[in-house]
Amino acid sequence: MDREQTKLTQKMTVYGIVQGVGFRPLVFRLAQKHAVCGTVQNIGGMVEIIVSATEEKIMDFLTELQTIKSGGCEILKIELQTIENRSFDDFKIIESNTHGEVSIIPPDLSVCETCSRELNDSSDRRFQNAFISCMSCGPRYSILEDLPYDRENTTMQDFQMCHACRAEYTTPSDRRFHAQTISCNDCGPYLLMDGYENKEAFDQAVQVLKSGGIVQRLRTLSFDGRI
Repeated sequence: MDREQTKLTQKMTVYGIVQGVGFRPLVFRLAQKHAVCGTVQNIGGMVEIIVSATEEKIMDFLTELQTIKSGGCEILKIELQTIENRSFDDFKIIESNTHGEVSIIPPDLSVCETCSRELNDSSDRRFQNAFISCMSCGPRYSILEDLPYDRENTTMQDFQMCHACRAEYTTPSDRRFHAQTISCNDCGPYLLMDGYENKEAFDQAVQVLKSGGIVQRLRTLSFDGRI
């Protein structure tokens, strides 16, 4: 049998800036594109990919993975290992494994152009939301409490997603698919300053800074009142 017909199972361990930058959703979409089955998961500070397909499909998948440029991800090294054949029905993002060495902690990312447009769109449900973010932007390092980078290991663990955010978080085609910082004006943190909330609190902080003052801390609360 030739490489177009023989199925293999390979494990790929990926090192670099591969957590908190939309890398697992990226791998998920590449797997669908190249028709490979298997899993992707965070392992400590790295990402482990297991794929099962023909050698040709695996090599096509790997070639694009090594060269793709997306968001803030940066691959430094990929270790390949052919393992015992396994059977998968599809490709899934699975629960993270806390074991494994720490790779590179993801940095905070400045707001992207798409989020900026949403922020200023009065018809958008994230209009003027100070915490707007997606897989391509938003806080990472500053909210991280432990690795691997999952919501429960960040300060976002205290904020329950609303139905709309949960739908975006679980939809592979959405740019907020598995975005751990996801929130909106109906869920997530909000700002308080001198009796003002959200946009008004933000505007007050801007005025203080423009006048030469110092903003020591804006209180950030969840919707159940916890600071």
